[in-house]
Amino acid sequence: IADNLQSIRERQGVYSTLTIDNGNEVELSETPKDKVRSEIEMIDYLMTNNLDRIASLEKKLEGSGAEMKQVKKLIDNYKKEVKVKIDEIQALKEEVMDLEGQYADLMDEHMNSEIFIELQSKQIELRDNELNSVYFAYGTKEELMDNDVIQKKGGVLGVGAVKSLKNDFNKNYFTKVDLRKLDAIPVSGKKVELLTEHPEETYELVRGEDDLISEIRITNKDSFWSGSHYLVMITK
Repeated sequence: IADNLQSIRERQGVYSTLTIDNGNEVELSETPKDKVRSEIEMIDYLMTNNLDRIASLEKKLEGSGAEMKQVKKLIDNYKKEVKVKIDEIQALKEEVMDLEGQYADLMDEHMNSEIFIELQSKQIELRDNELNSVYFAYGTKEELMDNDVIQKKGGVLGVGAVKSLKNDFNKNYFTKVDLRKLDAIPVSGKKVELLTEHPEETYELVRGEDDLISEIRITNKDSFWSGSHYLVMITK
């Protein structure tokens, strides 16, 4: 019985690592919850074993018919200490349950925080991608007009009319790209006219060996797209 009680005292030490820091953080790293439960089960076993042994001693003492005051006193002391330990263990069980409940709540909060942070990061990434998204389309004026990208404005009977981007132009005709990854756009034609506003010093038209324009090379991305994120090129 004395050995069991000593073992219980030692096993009670497993609870020393179950702490709450300012009501915000539960530390279970040094003693995993499974180990805590197994220690509690072992303490319960030892307590039950103690009670059985004390009951057995009392029965033997009654049957002996002898007057053994010292033995009775020893048994009474063990019974008192066991009673104290039972109360202590019950309190510790309740503490562990409370800590595990708080731990579960904190883990939920932690997971929710991680999900919230991840969603925020995704939203920031989407906004960033959208801010850096640009669109381009090119073709002959007939192709662009047929696809509701440009229109003719002004002039008399079609003479002197100015080509311009339609107010409700067909955005599906455009190619979407990330301006951070776009250095040049391949085109083909003897001449290329930029219908949308882009400073001349921010790009150059590159000609191939056949003297046809093969691409428009963007030399200053920020300035090139500052006026519009849509680029319309008319090839001839």
